[in-house]
Order: sequence, then C-alpha cells, then structure tokens
Amino acid sequence: MGNNQSHGGVVSGGVPEMQGGTNHSVLPVDNPPYPGPAHEYRIVAINAKLKMKMGFAAKMGDIMVSSDLSTYYETLQQQYAEYYKLFTFFQVPLQKSQNFTSAHVPFHGIMSRPKHFVPSPESWQLQIKNIQIQFSLFQTGHLFSYGHTVSLPPNVQGIYNTISGMAQTGAKLVCMECNGNTFSPGMGMGLQGGFIYGVDVFFDVPQHPNPTMYTYTAHSTPILIGRSYGNVQVQCDWTGTLNMYLNEGWKLIDVLIPNLESGEMENQQQRRGNSHMHNFGTQTEQTIWFFEKELSMVNDRAPKYQVTLVEYYIHAKVSGLTSVKTDFDLGQVLSDMGERGWTLVSVLDTPQTVVSGFGKATRGIILFFQRPLLANGPGSGQLFIQPQNQMVPGTQPVGQAGPAAFGNQGMMGAQSTVVPPGGMVPQPGPPMNANYNQPPPPYSGMPPQQPGMQPPVNTMGVPPPTGRISPNPPYPPQ
Repeated sequence: MGNNQSHGGVVSGGVPEMQGGTNHSVLPVDNPPYPGPAHEYRIVAINAKLKMKMGFAAKMGDIMVSSDLSTYYETLQQQYAEYYKLFTFFQVPLQKSQNFTSAHVPFHGIMSRPKHFVPSPESWQLQIKNIQIQFSLFQTGHLFSYGHTVSLPPNVQGIYNTISGMAQTGAKLVCMECNGNTFSPGMGMGLQGGFIYGVDVFFDVPQHPNPTMYTYTAHSTPILIGRSYGNVQVQCDWTGTLNMYLNEGWKLIDVLIPNLESGEMENQQQRRGNSHMHNFGTQTEQTIWFFEKELSMVNDRAPKYQVTLVEYYIHAKVSGLTSVKTDFDLGQVLSDMGERGWTLVSVLDTPQTVVSGFGKATRGIILFFQRPLLANGPGSGQLFIQPQNQMVPGTQPVGQAGPAAFGNQGMMGAQSTVVPPGGMVPQPGPPMNANYNQPPPPYSGMPPQQPGMQPPVNTMGVPPPTGRISPNPPYPPQ
C-alpha cells in the first residue's frame, strides 16, 4: 500500500470543474467501483438559541452568552436506535437570525450507517462531554499522542484529559464543536488571551463487552489568512498534514479552526476596533487535527484509510439588518459520496470569502471524506485522493464570486504549502511524489435520482435540506 512521504509542495491540477447545477467541486468516481460498503446519511437539524447577557461580566467564568443547544442532543441519540451513528456535528456556516439580545443559530448532525444491514456484535451510545477552553493560543506541530504528553498548555490539557479519560473506557472520539456558550476571562484578560468558550466533545460509548481500545493524537497546522476589501484568502498545508498521519496508519477523526468556530477571530477584530469586512493584511491561525488508532496497533504503520476533499461553496445574503440566509444543503453530495463508500469526517468552515455585492458573499468550506483503504479497491496505492481536473484546496481565489468565477486556481486555490507561524508564504516546493499521488480514475455524471427518498430529521422548525437522502434498507429493530 506504499510508504511514500509527502514533501508538502505544489500539487498540480487543471481548471476546477463544477458539477452541473451544484455548489460543489467535481466528485471522484471509481473505476472499477469501490468494493466496500455504500453508506446512507441522515441529517439532524437543530436550531439553537443563544442569549446575550446585558451588562458587564467582570469575573472569570461569568456567562456572557448562553446556549440551549444541549437540550436537543437527545434527538441525535435517538438515531442510534435505527443503527445510525454520528460522524460529525457542526454549526451551519454564516446562517443566523438575531436581534440585540438573542440569536437563532442552526447546527447539523450528520448521521450515517451502511446502506445494507450487516449484523455486528458491537453496540454504541452517544455521549457528550462539555469542556471550557480559551482558544486564542495554540502551538504549531504535534500537540499530544499516546505516551507523549509532556508540558501541555492549559487549552490543550483540557482536551487531552477529556479524550484520554473517555478512551480508557473504550469510548471512541467522534468530533467536537463549540456550543455557543461564552464566558468572561476576567477583567483585563480579554485583551490578552481571549474569551473562554464552551466546547462539546462527542463520543461513541460501547455497550458491548470487551471493546476495542483506541488512542488519539492531535496536530496543529498553521493557516495563513489574507484580507482585502472584504475578500478573504486562506493557505494551509491540508495534504501535507493528511499524508503525515495517513502514511503512519492513523485514521482522520476531525479538523477544526478553533478561533473561527468559536467566534474568537471576530471578537479579536472587534477588540482591535477594526471591521473584519474591510481589514487588510494577513494573520496566522491554527487548524487542529485529530487522528485515531487501535491501541494494540499503535506501532503498526501500514496505511489503512483514504481521504479526499470536496470544495463546497455557500452563497450568503444579508436579510434585514441582522439575519443571514444561505443556500447550504449537503443532502445531494452526501448521498452521492455515500454510494462510493465515503463517510463524511469533518465539515471545515474556512474564512475563504469573496464579496459579490452589497450584503452578498460566497464562502468556501471543505468537506473531508474518508473510507478504508482496500487492497483490491480503486486507488489502492493512494491515501489522499486528488480529483482529476481539480486543485487541492489551498489559496488564491481570483475573479468574481461564484464557484465558476474563481478561475484556474479554484475557490480554494492550487497550492498546498507549509506556512511558518507569522511568516510569509513560502515559494512553491517540489511536486508531490508522482507514485504516491497518482491521478484518480475519470469522472462520470452523478447517479440517477432514486425513488423513495427519506426526509431528514428536523427539529425546532429548521427548514430541512432539500438534497436526497438514500432510502432505508430493511434494518431490524433494536
């Protein structure tokens, strides 16, 4: 399966193609078809209410924004009775409705299960742990892993303690997400270290005896953010980070940009007295990556998983004075990727933005999909599947807003290079190893519409996504 190493250089490609009538880049199609199981998805939509505290919060821990998100988690847990499991949970980018004292913010839980029932001795329940983190500062590089936890900074220590404690019981990390709760860091500390944010960490807890034990590692990769007249460009070594861990046998679990998801980036702009829509220059933030291995195979370096990225474009429009509406809808892309054996690992909201008019903008996000690496499957020598005629997400949008208007670079761009903390963008390095990152098979059109599509779960009056969801196979009741 290969042990070639990534050099983190430029990954070449052609003009990015858009799938006709969709908001995403072209999806990879296997030839021959992937022999592993297909997956179907269910989207659980939750509309959380955030309440802003009026007045001054002086003491550390004073609540500044409260969220009722956790009161709806039972809806996620109920899906396990139908053999669905949570794969990722996230706040829908940009979309919100607010006034001076409160806001309604949509969240989506992406549930998945094999399309056809396969009996298994394993049984799982969803459990959510809440922690509080001050996100503002993260070191670059390796954060923690099995047997390597010396001198962890406080914001990493809380994450490590939660994950390692649950892992010792046989629980598996699913993902983590800021829940909207915001706390004061204390008088004068907000200007130095930023606010304290509530984070929900999701685990699958085994209900079967003698569960397999897992271990986790975390890595921080810098992302360079450039702003000009409301437009935002990003550059990050997505492929280099993936290759580093996939080549060692790790499984990708989650990717996040803490200061973006928590709102700390926007709070920093406000504390500096600058409007983020008209700010110039660059800043460096951190992306945090989590990977998993079976504890008994921690020294096994044979690659076991493939990952591919899909660029997704959200068109946002200001509605009224304080609300933002979007066309965000993952139903179609989830159904199509599930048919190819891909499971959605992470929905990474990036700052990548192009303003297209008054109150209008296009936002670029990245969907991380993963599947087991099969010896007789398509691309069996590839760990990172780069779609043909599509750039690896990286940097440099050009032209006007809209997926097709980002020119030869694509909305996320062509380069994938390491950016030193606070440094300039380096010059392009050598190409990726040709034997490692081979072109995938040709693309084909999307599968035909299937009858009997199941509507997504909908809570709190959130309009359900319109994309198709695969029909239920004959699963037995639990």
